Amino acid sequence: MRDKRRYVLARIEPPWEEIDAKELYLAIHEAFTSLFGDTRASEAMVAVVDCRDGHAIARCTRGCETLLQIAMLTIHTVDGRRVALRTRATSGTMLALKRRIIEYHYPGTLQARTVEIDGDFYDAHHYQGQKVDVIAKGFKKQELLFLTENELEMKNHAATGIPDGI
Repeated sequence: MRDKRRYVLARIEPPWEEIDAKELYLAIHEAFTSLFGDTRASEAMVAVVDCRDGHAIARCTRGCETLLQIAMLTIHTVDGRRVALRTRATSGTMLALKRRIIEYHYPGTLQARTVEIDGDFYDAHHYQGQKVDVIAKGFKKQELLFLTENELEMKNHAATGIPDGI
């Protein structure tokens, strides 16, 4: 008889990072093994079955889904890139999780524009609501600024000399 499986849906933060499924599997497996040991990792039979559009679906044996979620939450780098995995749902079928991806997909999430703040150029990524992530442009440095839309508008007004309210 076949083992029952569970699927865990996770959101990849930041959503514009394209993560390879194999690299994500290696990161999850390393985290799972370091937390719970080789024996438990072999019992869980973790696999990444889908990884795209800012979401990942991982598979494990039934009863190990909580351990998989814990391991996914401890990941902070995948293939040298800083990312975080935020678990969203657990299900017995991939179809149910793929429906949830549609629910969680934010229209306009990946709107990006270049802004100048204090003489430096940044990529500003807008999310639903008021959240804006600002990442410094540059080859070797990466500086993160977390601003709201209002703060970004105030900085743009100050940099361009345009008075508020226009």
